[in-house]
Amino acid sequence: MSEPSQDQRLAQPTTHIDRDGTVHVHGLRLPPSGLWSAEYRAFHTSCAAAKPATEFPAPARNAPKSEWDRFDSWWEQRTNVVLLKKVRSRYPVEVSEKTIAGVRVAVIEPKQGPAKRNERRVLVNLRGGGFVYNRGLSFGQIESIPVAAIGGFRIVTLDYRQAPFHSFPAASEDVAAVYSELLREHSPETIGIFGSSAGANPVNHAKFSSTLLALKWPLCAVPVFPAI
Repeated sequence: MSEPSQDQRLAQPTTHIDRDGTVHVHGLRLPPSGLWSAEYRAFHTSCAAAKPATEFPAPARNAPKSEWDRFDSWWEQRTNVVLLKKVRSRYPVEVSEKTIAGVRVAVIEPKQGPAKRNERRVLVNLRGGGFVYNRGLSFGQIESIPVAAIGGFRIVTLDYRQAPFHSFPAASEDVAAVYSELLREHSPETIGIFGSSAGANPVNHAKFSSTLLALKWPLCAVPVFPAI
């Protein structure tokens, strides 16, 4: 079979993902990573075979807050509650919610407490969410609980402000505010920040904010597959 012409490729949907994880973007074919474990490959295949309940029915950016609240509730129950229950059943941790510098956070620790080497250390998590998804603290816990349990860390995950009701640099300001408050009890050398996808962006932005605030930057800052 001959390869499709350029015109044929452009006439096809610009992006789609095969069940085996191969991504097709504007005529390019990107195979799945060779680093996938057998367990993840099986998980991906099962997810790809399942018929989605609906396609990300996010409201319009200018929709009223009540409509976004209904969507957030639907998304939370459909996705995050299920995942969080599975994560909590697998990894024994203690979770407490509080407010730091006006920002709602969850503090996650291993059931037996942080490892001795990490007693004075703290990690800050900025959860992913495509800039508009995962409001609240559930998804941050999903990302943080395995790290806390396996690594023996204390982790603070932030419910930072998101679109469409807040715009840049709101999230970065929240990160800088919490980091500034943590410096009251921790030295910069004992703090690390990590964020995934959309949450990776405030990791970089907060560094700039911290410079403006004349704050010393933490020991490490790790943006994980940052979304643009």
